[in-house]
Amino acid sequence: MSAEIGSEVPKEATAGVARETPPLARPEFILPHGHKIEAWAAAYTPDGKTLITSGSSGLLMRWEVDKLPGGGKLLGGQSFGANAIAVAPDGRLFATGNWDHTIGLWGADGGQLALLKGHEDGVRSVAFSPDGRIVAAGQWTGEIHLWKAATLAPLVSRPIPAHSDMIFDLAFSPDGKHIATASKDGTVKVWKVTSLTTDSSESHDPAGR
Repeated sequence: MSAEIGSEVPKEATAGVARETPPLARPEFILPHGHKIEAWAAAYTPDGKTLITSGSSGLLMRWEVDKLPGGGKLLGGQSFGANAIAVAPDGRLFATGNWDHTIGLWGADGGQLALLKGHEDGVRSVAFSPDGRIVAAGQWTGEIHLWKAATLAPLVSRPIPAHSDMIFDLAFSPDGKHIATASKDGTVKVWKVTSLTTDSSESHDPAGR
């Protein structure tokens, strides 16, 4: 029995067929502790010497790569977990996008420098611009928020409506002139950074149109 491309496979065609689950691939390391429930995010520093991880428990861990699977240091806890981690291009700073509507900014040594508030909902994604000057956040509400990394001040007066549903991920272009956002609403949009930062009270179109 055959099925045309695009048609549903008849149930009888798969009846009684054993489905084997392939064995898990063998990793080089399994990090031994730190995230009690779920591990959500991981990011290396640009020099490859440090790995930052987060999980649903709210714990953040900093790992020295040359000491893995040991070398882990607890950086601190948060009331909610960190959904995303981004490391600045120079490696001196990293940011966490958090469930509790905040962005945590941390120094390379693991000390928390600031907690950026003003987000309407949980922060699902976070990214640094290539020059390290801007921190961008994608929210559960489908909005984008932009911050100045040096002064920790908002770059826009309020979050910018970008999608009708949560922003799963966002990324700057290599030249820093555009931001791409990927959303649960089924779209990927590309935005001109200059159009987002001119006046956040105005409506914005992808690519600055």
